[in-house]
Amino acid sequence: MVTVGTASISMRSYLSTHHLWMAQHCSRYAREYEDKYRAERGAFHIHLRGYVMAAVTESVAFVEALINELFTDVFDDLADERISVFAASARDQMREYWQVVNSGKTVGILAKYDKACFLNNGLMSSSSPTCVRAASLDSP
Repeated sequence: MVTVGTASISMRSYLSTHHLWMAQHCSRYAREYEDKYRAERGAFHIHLRGYVMAAVTESVAFVEALINELFTDVFDDLADERISVFAASARDQMREYWQVVNSGKTVGILAKYDKACFLNNGLMSSSSPTCVRAASLDSP
């Protein structure tokens, strides 16, 4: 037997998709629960509160996982059509930022989100409906 070369394979699992599914699942349960107990609107329902809290928490986890995955994919120079839409200069700045912030461990979710929007002003500008300024989400 002769070995001609070696091959390697890698696979990424994106946790953001799991968070999104769970947020939708809990939201659907909350809606169904509200519909079922519509007549008892004033009553306290621990199940409904749990579904709503889980939906909100999972939504936040989705956004954070998504932005972390975006920066990680750019940092690892993943050959992916999602990443290739960003300008090379923006990807370089994203890599540098991700290294400075210790893979996102030293900054909060809104700071990471704002940085991604800022660095990719052509695709993720603050005037774009897909990139709401995180500062506006953080203020009361």
